[in-house]
Amino acid sequence: MSSNDDRQDRSGLGNFWGELRRRHVVRTAGVYVAAAFVVLQAGEIILPAFNTPDWALQSLVVIAALGLPVVLAVAWVWDLTPEGVERTDNRASVRKSAIPRLAFLVVTSAAVGFAAFSYARITFTGPARGAPDGVGSFVSLDADAPISAIAVLPLDNFAEGDDFFARSLHEEIIAQLAELTTLRVVSRTSVERYAETDKLLPEIAQELRVQAIVEGSVTRPADSDTVRITIQLIHAPSDTHLMAETFEREAKDVLRLQRDVAQQIAEAIQGEVTAPQDATPAPTIAAVDPEAHQAFIMGQMELDKNTPDGVEAAVTHFREAIDLDSSYSAAYAGLAGAQLLRGLEGLAPLDAMVAEAHAEAQRAVELGGADMEAEAVMVVIRDHLDDLPPAIREEVEVSFMAPPDSFARTYLQDFTRMGVRARQASLGSSEATSQGLARARLFEAQRQIADANFAGAATLLRQALDQNPATPAAWDALERTHVLQGDYAGAVEVRKERLRTLNGGAPDTESRIAGLEAAFDPTNPSTYWQWLRRDHQDREDSGDYASDVEYAAACVALGDYEDALRNLESALEDRDPALHTLRFDPTWDPLRRDPRFRDISRRIRAALSQGRLPSPATPPG
Repeated sequence: MSSNDDRQDRSGLGNFWGELRRRHVVRTAGVYVAAAFVVLQAGEIILPAFNTPDWALQSLVVIAALGLPVVLAVAWVWDLTPEGVERTDNRASVRKSAIPRLAFLVVTSAAVGFAAFSYARITFTGPARGAPDGVGSFVSLDADAPISAIAVLPLDNFAEGDDFFARSLHEEIIAQLAELTTLRVVSRTSVERYAETDKLLPEIAQELRVQAIVEGSVTRPADSDTVRITIQLIHAPSDTHLMAETFEREAKDVLRLQRDVAQQIAEAIQGEVTAPQDATPAPTIAAVDPEAHQAFIMGQMELDKNTPDGVEAAVTHFREAIDLDSSYSAAYAGLAGAQLLRGLEGLAPLDAMVAEAHAEAQRAVELGGADMEAEAVMVVIRDHLDDLPPAIREEVEVSFMAPPDSFARTYLQDFTRMGVRARQASLGSSEATSQGLARARLFEAQRQIADANFAGAATLLRQALDQNPATPAAWDALERTHVLQGDYAGAVEVRKERLRTLNGGAPDTESRIAGLEAAFDPTNPSTYWQWLRRDHQDREDSGDYASDVEYAAACVALGDYEDALRNLESALEDRDPALHTLRFDPTWDPLRRDPRFRDISRRIRAALSQGRLPSPATPPG
């Protein structure tokens, strides 16, 4: 191309830009974008207050984007003058060239294309990639299906200073929801990755396999003693708001605030609360000194660092909380746990720390409100009685209730902060017994299964089985990691390995394996569950132990909910430790709204609060 042609093209583009300015297209675009931004910001605040569905705001965004090229075209042709709207004078129009027209066409097409793409992404979001087929087979995301699972996303922090207060509220709301409902509540560790994400809520719901999402914010002005939480509950499959509420309390009532938020969410989901009307009323939640609560939160955050310095700092913060509020039971339970960890991790003499932890845990139980955390401390102390001098061991044993059975132990070690932290300490201890390490790895693996970290759980379970192959619960959990991923062939291989390991000498072992191989069709997962149910019945008929929870899971998978509920009733009577999976395993999602399932869940919690019963016979493989 000649230099004259280059100058002509550049002149053409320059004239086109000048023509845009002459026709006020640039100014009009700036005003439109600014006005659209204001409207969208207002819509983001106003629309949720009227419980409008999410698509209303999304449609507003699409309309604003589609309107831009229309406004630009109108501005090009027409102009606003003192005499009114008139057609723009064409006398100074750009010279005849394809470049200006092409440029205008590209800009307009790009704007329309982007708007269309955004609308399609919002409206037609498909299933998330990587969602396990096994989990999906138990979870219905149909818009008309009842809500059986919920996720509480990290709360936006608008409080002054660090976000530890918002993180603590987020964790406690999750814990309260798990206590108040039979819903499957996704754990804090599973939702933390969505703290800063641009994914749409339907996408997040697909990945977590839940029907409901809770999002919100926390505000705590520096010059005020109030706490404000704004919560929105969204039904993801239909993309509609079920609830939009603002809660405001004095800082001293933060414990009651956490309970109120969880209660309101539970009631918004079709009145879903586990406690029946004739149940014993919930204990009154005491007010707590705001500074004491802040010190307690900081102690928890230090413990979560899983470092020696964190443990030492936690002790200091918990003591500060007790000095500020001597009736704060959770601070006593926290101090008991931190002191015990100092002994377990070699930071202080174990016998002295056990004595202090025991005294603080007793005080927490007396005050009420932190019983399970205090009980978890007692369980860990009992596990280490043989490591104590006789005098201290006798002094501690006198105050113990009946020893917790495997049913209660599983709950205390899996659903309390102290249980999880002590398990992690055992995994890092060079003095732990092989049996203790196997048990610690089993419980940690079960937590990772709840967080859908199946690969990490499988690694821990293999390590646990290498240390103690005669652990039926570890075999159950390993098989479940395959089932929840839809890998039924892998689950069958684990079952065959289990039979040969635990029952290799039994005369019927190979016949059971042959029966499994003959019955299982890799293209039809129901054949796995059918064999499992028949095998369970055969073992019961022969007098061998067979978990009713395992049988109930097979019934759910096959759609026989009545039989599943009957077997869960039987499992509760036998205090089957596998009942702890009811809280987090998607297998049970189809039953969660059934009143009988709610009643079973309520009775499990009641059993945990009514003292400890003698341990049932240890189940064989």
